[in-house]
Order: sequence, then C-alpha cells, then structure tokens
Amino acid sequence: WVNVTLYGEDTQVLMGLAEEVERRMESIPGLLSVNTDMDRGGTELQVRLDREQAQRYKVNPWEISSTISYALRGTNVNKFRTDDGREVDIRVQFESYDDQNLQDLRNMTFSTAGEHEVPLESLADFYVERTLGGIKRENRRTMLTVSARASKDSAQELFAQVDRAMKGFEMPRGYNWNKGDRFVRLEEQNESMTFAVMMSVIFVFLLMGILFESFVLPLSVIVSIPFSFLGVYWVLYLTDTPLEVMSM
Repeated sequence: WVNVTLYGEDTQVLMGLAEEVERRMESIPGLLSVNTDMDRGGTELQVRLDREQAQRYKVNPWEISSTISYALRGTNVNKFRTDDGREVDIRVQFESYDDQNLQDLRNMTFSTAGEHEVPLESLADFYVERTLGGIKRENRRTMLTVSARASKDSAQELFAQVDRAMKGFEMPRGYNWNKGDRFVRLEEQNESMTFAVMMSVIFVFLLMGILFESFVLPLSVIVSIPFSFLGVYWVLYLTDTPLEVMSM
C-alpha cells in the first residue's frame, strides 16, 4: 500500500485537496485502486439556514434547529419508573417518523411574527454532502489519508512515482502532506542500513589492520569492495529484484 496523508485545520478543505490527490495518484501506473477516507464514509443532508430570510420573517433560528431535530430524531422528555424499579426513557417523535422524506422536510412550516406559516425551504438551503467515516487527528491537526494498492513490490520506485505525480501540487498556508508511516519506516531502515554498512567497513578495516600488522593491505581490500556492487546491480536488475534491505 502507498499512502498520502494530508494535514490541516478545515475538514472541508482537506476533502477538496484529497480529491485532487486521488486524481493525481490514479495516473500512476501499477496502482490497482485508489481510495480515500471519504470512501469509507457516507452522505448526509445539510440544512443551512438563510439568516437574512429568518430575520425577514422573524423566525427564531433556535426554533428551526430544534424542530428539525425533533422531527428527525425525536427527543427524550422524561423517564418512567416501572413497578420493579426500572427506568424507561419516554421519547416523543413525529407521527410516521419512518415515512418522512426530503420533501416532507422542505414543507415543514414555521409561524412568523404575523402569524403566517412559512415553509422551511423558504428559510434554508438543502445540500447532500459526502462525509468522512471518522475524523482523525495527529498532533492536534486533522488528517485525511489517500491510499492506493500497488501491484509492484518496489517501495522505493512507488514513492518516486508519487513524488512525480505530486509535483506542483499547491496547498493553502498551514496545510501539508507526507507519504505516510510506511515511507517513514523505509527512510529509517535506509538510514540504519547506511550506518551499519559504514560501521562494518570501519571495524573490518581495523581488524584486518591488526591481523596483517599493516593498514596498506587492508586498504587495498576495502577499496575493491565498491567494484563488487557493479556485479550485484546487474544481478538484481536481471532478476527484477528491488534494492532493499532483504536483497542486500
């Protein structure tokens, strides 16, 4: 899997950026599927109140929001204690709750100051929006991940292709992206491997110097080691083996 993780403050901005990242990653050959955290979410109906219209008709915004809440979810008004001491919630909701649809919500009426009835569709706008399956945070910042399943085993090559696909991708101030935890682990492995190779060469050189009682002969052996990588490279290339820790 290859991940691109976006960080920022506004979830809606991140969702817009994720769509662009998804489009860019779909252009990378070798990726079988690309999806985002939004794909694991769903859709929701958003009712956005027009405050100017509400003020014009002199309808209290709190009355609108509470009435919609009662209509869609109902409300607990009290508790009923049974003879055996158990408490049961008393819930009040609109009649035919399960049969309500968007048009019923639009036609819901509210009383104005002039004792007239005005429908909700005259006071608010309705939108159907995609939502996240859950909001994730890291270091107090909202994060959204775009994931892709790859058919190749070479992580280095895949991350290089991601860098090329993301080239020129501009983000608003305060927003950034990275290539996920797998890339961080790969970088740490490469750093550890480089350090281990350097230390092994130094200790082998010192050990050979002690055994031969000279540092000239060990130096000639150490200098010849880089030439061995030429043969190793062609073997890895012909066998289509990625240059990673296991192949080394």
